[in-house]
Amino acid sequence: MATGPDNPFASAPPGLRPYYVPGLNSPNYSSLPTPSPYYATEEVDLIDSRVAARELINYAVLKYITTAVSCPFEVSRTLLQVQYTPSEEAGTATMGYDDPEFKQKVQLDGSGYVLRTSVYDDATRPPYQIPIVSEGVWQTIGRLMKQPHEGWRSLFKGQYTNWLYEISHLFLQPTLEGSLNDAFNLYDDTIPLVHLDHAGPNLATLVGSHAIVGALLSPLELVRTRLVVQSSSPLHRKYKGPLHCLRTIYAEEGGLAGLYPHLGTTLLYHSISPLLQNVTPLIIDRVLGISPNDSPFTYSLAELAFNMLEVIVTLPLDTIRKRLHCQIRSRVPSTKRFATVVPLRPVPYTGLSDAVYSIIKEEGVPPHKNKGKKKAKDSATALGLRGLYQGFSMQCTANVILFLLHAINGVDGMFSTFWLYA
Repeated sequence: MATGPDNPFASAPPGLRPYYVPGLNSPNYSSLPTPSPYYATEEVDLIDSRVAARELINYAVLKYITTAVSCPFEVSRTLLQVQYTPSEEAGTATMGYDDPEFKQKVQLDGSGYVLRTSVYDDATRPPYQIPIVSEGVWQTIGRLMKQPHEGWRSLFKGQYTNWLYEISHLFLQPTLEGSLNDAFNLYDDTIPLVHLDHAGPNLATLVGSHAIVGALLSPLELVRTRLVVQSSSPLHRKYKGPLHCLRTIYAEEGGLAGLYPHLGTTLLYHSISPLLQNVTPLIIDRVLGISPNDSPFTYSLAELAFNMLEVIVTLPLDTIRKRLHCQIRSRVPSTKRFATVVPLRPVPYTGLSDAVYSIIKEEGVPPHKNKGKKKAKDSATALGLRGLYQGFSMQCTANVILFLLHAINGVDGMFSTFWLYA
């Protein structure tokens, strides 16, 4: 390239734009601060916290709605489970007991209340109690609606307590399970058990966390059962609400011991139920060799069978647990007795084994059903299991409906939750 006067670029200075930095006072200078990494992370965490809080509120509201929808069925099932329906052969609860208090044939007890010779005697039935229910959940709902001082509001007894239990369980159980997994250096608890090579340790921490949290929150279940079973009549209602119920139980029934009665039965129930629920996918996949991807219908059918097995195992435990919840052994004289909307067994159960034996012995045959007829020796009633399986048909129907919904189009939402709790 020529460098003489004929070359117009010869005397041009080198390009300076790449190296030009305008002064801070230049009108063309725009100051763009570099974002701080710490500030960016803090802002992202704030957004995540808001999203998590919004999702939590949405879940709490949805849970409140689903508990409200299922509450009438839960109330009805609880009343069916706790009501005392002795067979005609067993007579009353005085059978087999030597306590003269339960053998005397007087009209009034020491407090002036009428003593009933039979729970089926309508003439001596207290005005706050409904007649004996023998035809299931829908009959219970109808009789509650017609009963004075009960009505439609009684169908939602214990809803707030049940919702509080569900929300508390949602927070505590996964937290405890994660802590146990960290303590034993196990896999993340978010990984399904069926995807783990050795699922035993994780299954143990899962069941253990459910049992511990279930026992810890058992006072809420005790309160809910008492609120459901008690009469709504202002003259006979013992507990005004959940907090009043907790305070009354603590004051009258021995403090913390009264809030945690029959803890062994509670631990057993809250261990068996999650065990059966979470071992089902493992058995179907690894023992039966059925894959949900390859055989979805067969897999759902196997799930239905195991769900029925879960009902068969856990329903008697739930029945006994609720009956034990209704037993008040007050150590402090109370101004009000526990007036119930259905009759309870006048003689308290001493524990799990006594409850099983007594229910099978006393409530095995439905009253007024077998006059002049041969008893079916191979039926559940002949085996004396009727009292342990109140509400069984409703739960089986719910499982079948969920199976059909899942088999057709996999519906899973509020409607499915409704039937699940029903």
